[in-house]
Amino acid sequence: MRIILPIIAMILYSNLLLAESGTIKTTVSLIFFSDFEMKESDMKTFFKTSEKNLSGYTGFEYVPVEILMDRKGFVSFSSDLKKVLRFISEGKLHYENMDFDNSMASFSKAIQTLEKNHLFANKRRMYIEALSYAGAISVLSNKTDAAYNYFRQILTIEPKHLLDPNTFPPQITEFFKKVSKEVQSSPRCIIKFKTEPEKSQVFLNGKFSGVSPFDKTSLVCGNHHYYIINAGYYPSSGSINISPDKIAGEVNETLSATNDLQLIDNLQTSIRQNIETDEYPSALSSLSDVDQIITIYATGSREKPQMVGALYDNIGKIKINSQSVSLSKPMSDSAQEIDSFITSIYLDIGGRKIITQTMISTLGSSENIAEKEKPKPTHQEKQVYEKWWFWIAIIGSIAILITVPVVLINSADPVSRSPDEHTDPFLKR
Repeated sequence: MRIILPIIAMILYSNLLLAESGTIKTTVSLIFFSDFEMKESDMKTFFKTSEKNLSGYTGFEYVPVEILMDRKGFVSFSSDLKKVLRFISEGKLHYENMDFDNSMASFSKAIQTLEKNHLFANKRRMYIEALSYAGAISVLSNKTDAAYNYFRQILTIEPKHLLDPNTFPPQITEFFKKVSKEVQSSPRCIIKFKTEPEKSQVFLNGKFSGVSPFDKTSLVCGNHHYYIINAGYYPSSGSINISPDKIAGEVNETLSATNDLQLIDNLQTSIRQNIETDEYPSALSSLSDVDQIITIYATGSREKPQMVGALYDNIGKIKINSQSVSLSKPMSDSAQEIDSFITSIYLDIGGRKIITQTMISTLGSSENIAEKEKPKPTHQEKQVYEKWWFWIAIIGSIAILITVPVVLINSADPVSRSPDEHTDPFLKR
């Protein structure tokens, strides 16, 4: 029995780990527009708050809607992103099971897919995570040259990055520190950015870097990824590798005109037309590369804005939920209220996700369906008590509760007991 209990615990842990590690996040985008003129501070507060909210929710992988409208360069963005999520999930599971060959294969695929079409430019965190695990596996496999290259690439794009000691053992974190120390003392390089048209926004290694033309200085020499956007033009992306002997490099990009403005106008018109109905706005079909779309439509005035938001399943083309809120202050002073409002669109009052891991989309509607019967969950949307691993955990827990007392009693050594220990205390005099 002493042997059986640890085995039961290991089986339960493995099943729960498999269920959690195998989860693929839902890709979600946000569409926002207003009927009144907003100040830059209002827009900055809204988008900063909304992106932090959606990126921070564990069930979501946030995809900027600008990517979805770029039909030229990122037409396969969502499918590639889902592949990366699956590769990273599989890689972590293999790593925890010490199956380093399969783990490395999964993380290598994730890195290659992220670098394809420069998807990494928008998914910096995922890229660093995949590189971290690949470097860790290389250290454990005594492939120090490969580990050095993986870790140096991390430090090239994030010079102050540190590995989490709760995730990686000292052997790996110490090797990373040695690479980091070398990188900190290495020469720095410069990238000159020029674009046509000028005043384009440049994102370098997944972070906003500046408005063209400008020079980005104090960079670690190595491979850098860039992403350039400008309203009315297709985004442009690429990478530039600067070696220590060159020190300086130049990016000169000419952006191509696009019809995004017409697409945006069609989206807004479609949203307005369906704001009071349960219909799926047909224009959302143009953004088919994402599972879910959250759209928020603001009316009223800048001083007292009113917002209407709704959740749409962009796969099944149905409306899931809608919420509305009235603010007493401009958006620039309402970050907390905006955050709560966005959360209410995809979570109910009890904090339960309205739709689970695979299907969601959002759009505006003033109709609150809180009292309506929610759509019946599909096989992908079952509650936790309908999951196979839930019942295994319950049965296992009951078995442990029953067997532990029995084992403890039987494990006691009868020979060591004194005669009084076998005597009913109430019979003692």
